[in-house]
Amino acid sequence: MQEPRSKLYKVDAINLRTSKVGEADKIIVLFSRSRGKIQAIAKGARKPKSKFGGRLEPFAYNQIMLAKAKELDIINQVETIDNFYELRIDSSKLLAGAYIVRLIDASTETGQRNEALFDLLLEALRLLKNNLNTQALIKMFEVGLTDVEGFFPVLDRCVKCGKKVTAEPKKVKFNLSLRGIVCSGCSKKVGGIEIPYRIVKIILTLKNRNPEELKSLDMSESDLPKMNLILKTYISDHIGRDIRDW
Repeated sequence: MQEPRSKLYKVDAINLRTSKVGEADKIIVLFSRSRGKIQAIAKGARKPKSKFGGRLEPFAYNQIMLAKAKELDIINQVETIDNFYELRIDSSKLLAGAYIVRLIDASTETGQRNEALFDLLLEALRLLKNNLNTQALIKMFEVGLTDVEGFFPVLDRCVKCGKKVTAEPKKVKFNLSLRGIVCSGCSKKVGGIEIPYRIVKIILTLKNRNPEELKSLDMSESDLPKMNLILKTYISDHIGRDIRDW
C-alpha cells in the first residue's frame, strides 16, 4: 500500500510582499527556487511575540517549512538565510529592491517553477546589498529578465532582414513590435525608435551580469530615458502589465 504524501514541504524562498489578514495573521507571497511563486498564510505573525519575528519582511531570503492546505498553504517554520536588512535602511536600495520584487510578482504565475529567474532575483538583491549603483542594478535586472524568460531583443543584426551589424553606427532604430534593431533600409518600412548605438552596447554589457563590468559601466543620466522607453515598454508588452510608471 502506497504511503500517503506528507502535507509538509520545505522551500528556499524570497519574500515578495506581505499583507494583513484577520486580527493577527499575514499573507506572504514568496518566490521559491523549487516551486515558483507561493501564496501562504503565517498565523499569528502580527502578534508582538510571534515566533516569526521579522523573518517575513520583504526581501528576506529564508528556508521555510509549509503545510499544504485547501486554500492558502500555512507557514510553520522559518529559518533566515539572509534578511537583506541593508535594503530596508537605505532609501535608494529600498526603492530599487521594491521595484525588482514587484516585477517578479507581476511577471510570474503561482506555482510556475523557474530556477533561473529565482537565481537572477537572488543575484540582484546581493549586488544591491553590496552597493552596486541602483540604476545599473535595475537595468541589469530588466535585461536579465528578458534573457531568462527568452525574449531578449535581437541586437546583433536587423531583426527584419537579418543584416549583421559589422560596423558600429552612431545611431540605430529599435522596433518594439519586432523585438530588435532594424537597419536603415528596413526602418523606412517598419519604423522604430532612434537610439544611440551606445545604448545597444550597454544592454549587451548588462546581459553579461559581470559585477566588475557593472561597477565601471558608463551609463549616464541622459541614457536612462531611452533605456526606460525601450526596456519598460518592451517588458510591459511581453508580460501584459504596464510597468512604465513604476
